[in-house]
Amino acid sequence: MITNMSREGVGIVHGQPLDCKYFALELRPNKDAPIQIIVRDIRQRQLNDQFREIGVEFFARLGSPI
Repeated sequence: MITNMSREGVGIVHGQPLDCKYFALELRPNKDAPIQIIVRDIRQRQLNDQFREIGVEFFARLGSPI
C-alpha cells in the first residue's frame, strides 16, 4: 500500500521486509496506462507486528526518463 508520494519517491507499507536494493513498481494513475518505475530502497522500519514502512526513491522509469 502506498502511504505517500512525492516527486522524489514513494512511501510504502508492506507485510514483509524487502532484502533487495532495487525493485520495480507499477503505478496505475486513474484509468490511464500503468507506469513502471525502478525504485531504490532507502529506509525500512518496523511499524508493528505485521507491517513495515519502506521508503524508496525513484531511480528510472521504464520506457522513458522520469
